[in-house]
Amino acid sequence: NLGAVRDKVLLYYFYACLVNGELETAERLAQALEKSLGSDHPMEQGMLACFKSWQALLNDNMPAAITNADESIDLCKKIGVPNFQMHALISKALGLNKMRQFHSAMSCIREIRENVNGTKSPLFDFTLLLIEADATFGLTDLDKANEKLAEAFDIGNRFDQMGSAQWIAPIMSRLCERALSAGIQPEYVSRLIRHRKLVAPSHEMEAWPWPLKVATLGRFEL
Repeated sequence: NLGAVRDKVLLYYFYACLVNGELETAERLAQALEKSLGSDHPMEQGMLACFKSWQALLNDNMPAAITNADESIDLCKKIGVPNFQMHALISKALGLNKMRQFHSAMSCIREIRENVNGTKSPLFDFTLLLIEADATFGLTDLDKANEKLAEAFDIGNRFDQMGSAQWIAPIMSRLCERALSAGIQPEYVSRLIRHRKLVAPSHEMEAWPWPLKVATLGRFEL
């Protein structure tokens, strides 16, 4: 079925656009896929809803992120596709954190951990710990949040992670700033910032690896 093959190719093209931040192209692909995918393709519908949840996160539309994540989770549970179910739960947790529903976000992470059945994935561990750290900062348990952040960036350093399962640049900038402030894996965090060209949340962050620094007191220095 050439139509089914075309839809599968478009789905992965949609995903690639999200990875690369090509949001205008991603929107056109999402609209095309919504028209072409029928109810007789539940796996592809589950994938589309999962990717649309990430798309909504990148567009800072948290209600749409949660709605699409829930749709994907329900479809993936019915047809038994745990991989995309886990990715949809990650999207949901990220959206809940942004909406300051931190306990609900932590529930999503617990559900993921209960369903991975001991499978070890540095990428997933890195991603989940970062989301847990972000939620714990939101709950103002700073010591525990820094512990989670240290665990995450230790994994990142050991496996040279330059991305997460669903990369959201403003969230990563904020967590990198917190890590540098706490002295957590500064060399690795600085390398990650440079590689991903992250923008500092604050211009007053001395430890941030600025591409250019200007010293204005005493002798002029670049």
